[in-house]
Amino acid sequence: MTWGMLRLPGKPGEISVYATENYCENTLGRVGRFVYRVDGFVALRGGPGGGEVLTMPLRFTGRELLVNYAVRKGGSLAVEVLSESGKVEGRSKSFTGDGIDQTIAWKTKPDLRQGVVQLNFKIKKADVFSIRFQSKRPIQQGGLIDPTLSVHFFSRMARTRLVSSRS
Repeated sequence: MTWGMLRLPGKPGEISVYATENYCENTLGRVGRFVYRVDGFVALRGGPGGGEVLTMPLRFTGRELLVNYAVRKGGSLAVEVLSESGKVEGRSKSFTGDGIDQTIAWKTKPDLRQGVVQLNFKIKKADVFSIRFQSKRPIQQGGLIDPTLSVHFFSRMARTRLVSSRS
């Protein structure tokens, strides 16, 4: 296995890892490239019965919520924004398909300014890989998104808790 992961120019949604085969063998070896989805190592997964997950309180800056997700056939994904007091401040439109850096479209738009919120995900036959808040759409340089933006990954949300599940 090589050291590290690469994001190749022109491939902003992929992480590449190169590995060798037959490393300790007396036969000819070769190098292979393995491709992973950006932030695709850990996912919040909703089964066919659906369910909800409420995040821990998130401190953020920005005016947009972006999500990296994949919804399977017959599935859906929606998110609610809750204030610190638990009041629902915004509801997204239900969305399907697959997006790496998808800006959330709102039914009821929350007032996303710097502060603290909780997110309640309603997930059915879908995966949520990561979320992030940002002030405006970043300028892509060489196919890469500006790495200085604040990012919240589900793998780092140790206190995220399951609200309900209907498997």
